[in-house]
Amino acid sequence: MPRSPITKKSKLFEIINKLLNSSLKFGYITISDMERMFGLSDRMLRDYIRDLVSIGFLRYIGDGRYVVNYSMVNDILSDDFHPEFIIDYDDLLFHSFTESISNRVYEEIERVLKPSIRVNARRLREEILKFRVPDNPLLLEDRLIHPPPKELFLDDIYLAGSASKYMYNTYLLEDILLLSIAIVASSINLAYYKDDAYIEDKSTTFSVPQIHRMEQKILDSSPFYELTTNYPELMELGRRFLTRLLSDRLNYRLNYEFLKIYAEKIRVFFRWGSLIPHGFIISGRRLLDIIKEISDFFRETISLSLSRGVILSGISYGTHDNVFVRNVSELLNIKLYWVTNDTNFLYAILRDGESTCIIKRGKEKGRPVIENWYEFYMRLRDSIIKVEFVSNNPIEDANYLRRIIWSSYIIFPKTKGRVAGPATIYYAKERAESRVMEIRRLVDIGLRTAFAKIKIDYVFEG
Repeated sequence: MPRSPITKKSKLFEIINKLLNSSLKFGYITISDMERMFGLSDRMLRDYIRDLVSIGFLRYIGDGRYVVNYSMVNDILSDDFHPEFIIDYDDLLFHSFTESISNRVYEEIERVLKPSIRVNARRLREEILKFRVPDNPLLLEDRLIHPPPKELFLDDIYLAGSASKYMYNTYLLEDILLLSIAIVASSINLAYYKDDAYIEDKSTTFSVPQIHRMEQKILDSSPFYELTTNYPELMELGRRFLTRLLSDRLNYRLNYEFLKIYAEKIRVFFRWGSLIPHGFIISGRRLLDIIKEISDFFRETISLSLSRGVILSGISYGTHDNVFVRNVSELLNIKLYWVTNDTNFLYAILRDGESTCIIKRGKEKGRPVIENWYEFYMRLRDSIIKVEFVSNNPIEDANYLRRIIWSSYIIFPKTKGRVAGPATIYYAKERAESRVMEIRRLVDIGLRTAFAKIKIDYVFEG
C-alpha cells in the first residue's frame, strides 16, 4: 500500500540511522544486509535505496555494495533538510481509495500510471517558483508559492482561537440496557502577547457548557433526539453524526457570542477545523433544523466579523481537496490532479514557512453560499495547514494571516502525531478536551449511582 510523505520521511530517517551503525561497523553495506535489517519488500527497498543515492547519502561501489557519504550526515539529519524525493504515484494516490481496492486492481493502476506521472520534485518546484500566474479568477496572486513571511513582533496584542470537542459513548448496563451518550464542549482562548511572549495571567479561556451543579441543563432547548431508521445498521452512524452537529452548533454559537463582546480587542479569530459548516446531505427534520441553526449562527458571525474588522479564519489539517494541485497541473500542463490531493502534493513542494497563493472558493453542495471565501496552504515544520478566511480585502488579510501564523505558531500533540498551528487554537482545544472529560466523569458517577441499588433477577415467576 502507498506511503504518505510524512511516513516515508520518518521511515527513511530510521533507515539512515541503522545504515550509519552498520557502516561504522563493517565499512560498507550490501543489499542482503539491508534486507535483513529492515524486512522490507524488494520494491520498497529499491525505492529507499534510490532516494538515498539521489540525495547523495549512499554511493554504489559495485558488487552489490554501498558506502555512506559521511559528509552529508549532519545535513540530512538536521531539521532543515528537505530531501528532493522523486514524486511517485505511490505518494500521490488518495489513501482512502487505495485502501479500498484489491491488490490486483492496484497492480493494474501501477502498470498503467507509473510510467506517466513520475515527476522530479526539485525540477517541479523550480518551475513553480519561476512561474507567474496570468489573470485567473480563482488564483488571486501572481506567485504560486510565497516565501516565508516577515515575522511580527507580538506586543500588546490579542489573538483569539476557538475549538470544540465531542465524545460519543455507548454503555451496556446489566446486559439489558443499552445507553448512548454524546458529550460536547467548546472553548475559546483569548491570548494576550507582550514583548513577543504569551502572557498567561492576562489571557482568558471561555468554555461551554459551564458546570455548576449536576442539575444544570447543558442545552437551552430539549436535549433529547430519537433517531429512527429503516436500516438499523445506520443507527450508530446517525447518532455519531448528530453528535458532530451538536458540537458544531455549540461552537458556532459560542463564537458569535464571543465576538459580540470582544471583537474590538482582536483582529484575527481562528477556528480549529473548517471555517465553513460542512455540507451534509440529510433529510431528517430535526437534523435539518440543527443544520439551519448552525448556518444561521455562522452567517451572523461572518456578518459581525466583517463589520467589526475581524479576520475570521479556519485552520485545517490533512484535507483532501485538490483545488491547488488541479490549477497547477493545468497551468504547467502536468496532469497529476486526478490522482493526488493538495496536502500530499505540497509536502513535496513547500518548505518551512512557505505558503501558496490565495485560492478563491466557490459554491459547494450543501454548504452556505459565501461570496468572499478564500484559502491558502502553509507549511509549518512537518505540517501542511489549510487556512480559510472570509474577507473583503483578501490579499491584505492573507498577508497578515501569513505573518501572524508564522509568528505565533507552536508544535503541539495531536491524536495521530504532532502538528503545528497558532498557539491560541491549541490552548482552546486543550480546554475543550478537558471539559468533555470532566463531563464524562460526572456522567459515569451519575450512572453508577443511579444503578447501584438496582437488582436484576433473571428467575421467571409465573
